Amino acid sequence: MLKKFSILVCVLGFAFSAAGVDGQQRQRVEEKIGDGTMVTVLAPDAIPALNQPVFVRRQEADKWMADGELVLGLLDPVTGQAKAYSLWHLEHHEIVNDRLGGHPIAVTW
Repeated sequence: MLKKFSILVCVLGFAFSAAGVDGQQRQRVEEKIGDGTMVTVLAPDAIPALNQPVFVRRQEADKWMADGELVLGLLDPVTGQAKAYSLWHLEHHEIVNDRLGGHPIAVTW
């Protein structure tokens, strides 16, 4: 097991609803596609990316993360740098712009 391990931490007061990032109410749009219906409830860019993620060491995250909480883990094989992204946070943001091993990465969910 890796001893140097970081966990993504986000302290956010962001609630998702039919309102966009700017707080304006959005129309529910339904579009027939073949036999089905596509429903759009969020405006484009309504879910903001995380651009400056904050990480804590695994020992700190152990204090507040559940034992079975899922994470997406990445390892740079050259530098040995490892990071874990909480799926709870990724479900609320869908993309994290970060760096791993000195290289820019985009983590998506």
